[in-house]
Amino acid sequence: SSMQWAFARVGLKWDDASFLSLHGRSPEGFLTRLKGQAKVAILTDEKNSPPVLARRMAEHGETAWVAWVCENLGGPDERVRRFDVADLAVCQDVGPLNVLLLVRSDPSWRAPCAIPFLHEDAFAKRMPKKGLITKREVRLLSLAAMGIRPDSVVWDIGAGSGSVSIEAALLAPEGRVYAVEVDPEGVEICRENLLAHAVDNVRVIAGRAPEVLADLESPDAVFIGGSKGSMEEIIDVVIDRLQPGGHLVVNAITLENVGETYQALRKRGLVPEVTLLQVSRAEPLAHYLRYEALNPIQIFAVSKPSQTGVAS
Repeated sequence: SSMQWAFARVGLKWDDASFLSLHGRSPEGFLTRLKGQAKVAILTDEKNSPPVLARRMAEHGETAWVAWVCENLGGPDERVRRFDVADLAVCQDVGPLNVLLLVRSDPSWRAPCAIPFLHEDAFAKRMPKKGLITKREVRLLSLAAMGIRPDSVVWDIGAGSGSVSIEAALLAPEGRVYAVEVDPEGVEICRENLLAHAVDNVRVIAGRAPEVLADLESPDAVFIGGSKGSMEEIIDVVIDRLQPGGHLVVNAITLENVGETYQALRKRGLVPEVTLLQVSRAEPLAHYLRYEALNPIQIFAVSKPSQTGVAS
């Protein structure tokens, strides 16, 4: 194949490489799929040319790569050139028939963990105290209950800083996440975090749920972390739009939200699995450690029936 030929031309083995085609396809998710790879061969086109992809990488801080552009392989005008990401981003003479090879430049690089468990400090966030962000222990259980697959479509309603969206996107590198947030500051912080984490399969939807949900593609998994007083209305729309067999997870802190969530689910004939999560973390106190409790969270989880019947 042309990809194997390209590796032969640069003197690298290909049997440990991943192969990706962006020919005639959207580049959305390209960077997220790179995260777990050390060596990648990419079929490009005029719209998704090597310089365009390199600019996308540079914008998200993905610059620790060596790139080879292999043009017109096997032809009389064959050309193979090596670039760093910054130089490739400004190159203006790449021919349309090419294969792009990317190889990590850092020999100490290791693939990210299969299960994200990012600390809150890894995200920009709104204040007050410790930031308005879903804590990582809550994220871990919530994402597990969502049953996300590599190609899942996910809605994150009340996305805030985007921490759930980012970790969901990492679990679904071939899928797409819609981060729905009504607060303008939250929208900007969410976008900032997406750039910082080089995740490009998340679309930020600025607006209020459930109104802005109408134009989104139907989800396989939904997380509700904030409702702005519209919990029942949001749940109704989500249950209608959720794919059969899909999962809904709701985080509720206030007693009012807990009661409204439970009643809304029961009205739809759904019996949720409910977990009360109470986490205490060790914090320094002078020369000692003490436990400091986080806000208790109730996690509601339901599945939409695949056929007529009641989910659990």
